[in-house]
Amino acid sequence: QYPFRLDVRFHAVRNAMDAWLLADVDAISTASRRRQGRRVARSHDAPEGLLNPKEWFRRLLADHKVAYTAEVCGEIAKEVNLRLLSERCPRFRVFAELVDC
Repeated sequence: QYPFRLDVRFHAVRNAMDAWLLADVDAISTASRRRQGRRVARSHDAPEGLLNPKEWFRRLLADHKVAYTAEVCGEIAKEVNLRLLSERCPRFRVFAELVDC
């Protein structure tokens, strides 16, 4: 809670981005198959509860023959179902309300 001008707010999303990308297995699978990787049938049940979601995410992608890159993460983010993400990740819901998305 730092005072910024023009009603700007700062919100840190520590470890959240990789956890949020894990929330939608269909989005992960779509990106994986586009890159000739294997279909992903299951992700983590509580991605925001992971202590190291980036490592877990890297392993998941590697197990399905896809490299963890910024491009792959971007493809997954474009495919993510925001309703599903909000349901599976309560912190995303709070973040979305803060940024009005």
